[in-house]
Amino acid sequence: MGVARILVVDDDPRIRDVLRRGLTYEGFAVDTAGSGEEALRLAREQSPDLVILDILMPGLDGYEVLRRLRAADPQLPILMLTARDAPADHRSPAAGRAQVRQGVLDDVGGLDNTGGRGPFGWFTINGKAFPAVPEWVVRVRLVNISNLAHPMHLHGHDFKVVAKDGEPIRPEAQQVMNTLTVNPGETYDIVFVADNPGVWVFHCHELHHTENDGVEPGGLIQVIRYGGSPGGAAPQPTPTMPARMPGMGH
Repeated sequence: MGVARILVVDDDPRIRDVLRRGLTYEGFAVDTAGSGEEALRLAREQSPDLVILDILMPGLDGYEVLRRLRAADPQLPILMLTARDAPADHRSPAAGRAQVRQGVLDDVGGLDNTGGRGPFGWFTINGKAFPAVPEWVVRVRLVNISNLAHPMHLHGHDFKVVAKDGEPIRPEAQQVMNTLTVNPGETYDIVFVADNPGVWVFHCHELHHTENDGVEPGGLIQVIRYGGSPGGAAPQPTPTMPARMPGMGH
């Protein structure tokens, strides 16, 4: 089986670059396109295994590119990408399209409109929102593909920043902290020692980013859960997950 090929489509060169570097680092073959027209051409020529597609682009916007890609290959996996922060921001730039194009999403196979609430206005980690996010252990890569800064805070541990934008940081320059601001376009690798068993929260300190549809917990929240204890000591009790995460109000 060959290397999987991903087509990244975004009119912002910073977003294209951070995605290209991150995906290449993970072993994928990556093509990038800065417009809908270029994306359609590369899709025909390269036959990607996955398309990461921006929504708001000049010319052919993401909705129209999605429609044409789906018409050519109904089974092609497509991840819709947007850097906007609120439902009102998700508007097509095309003339006369001043409303969110929910109807387009309803018409195109492969997208779920989340029970009528619409697919936008949600904050996610790796495309998922709590409680669907997987548990993390030891090493985490943070990639900010939005246009907002996210101060990410880890409870119960300090972590060490070991890489930035895919480049390792020299050991003597690595900083230890529990909150790291990830600015738009930045990528960080952090490492922590799992020596404090229990249930811990990793979340954005912009607290409205931890809500989806006004409900908390949701959005930029990750739960780190592990048992056992260092040195063979008796394990600590693991608390039950509450409706409101401990430490979220600070």
